[in-house]
Amino acid sequence: MCPRVGEGRFLTLWVGVFDINSGEPHYVDAGHGHALWFNAEGAHRPRRDQTSPLLGIDPDAAYTSARVDMTPGACALIVSDGLVEQPAQSVEGAGRCEFGLDNVAQAFGKARRDDNPIAAIFDAVVEHARTDHLADDATALLVRW
Repeated sequence: MCPRVGEGRFLTLWVGVFDINSGEPHYVDAGHGHALWFNAEGAHRPRRDQTSPLLGIDPDAAYTSARVDMTPGACALIVSDGLVEQPAQSVEGAGRCEFGLDNVAQAFGKARRDDNPIAAIFDAVVEHARTDHLADDATALLVRW
């Protein structure tokens, strides 16, 4: 990747392999940082020490996989930075206020049992932004076990 990315450029990436029998995911988080794991106790974020370097920064970087224990009924939610970093439409006197990963988790938590909790996340982001013309890519992936 490094020779193709170009000087001063980088790429984040999240790659996971889920064992459909055990539910155990192995994943590599290359600087992405926007994954949440939900189980009966609520939302959990991967530890920062389970994050690998960005792609394109260091040609000698090592990428190691991490794993999370998932039990039946648990799920993984991976979102792009376009959802997390979506600013609110400017209000006079207010600074830039990003939607944030905590708000993603809260919107998902409220709608987790709904038929389409991803739609609830997008509805919350659009309400925050006060427009459906979002500033960046907006992607969400939900894996339930």
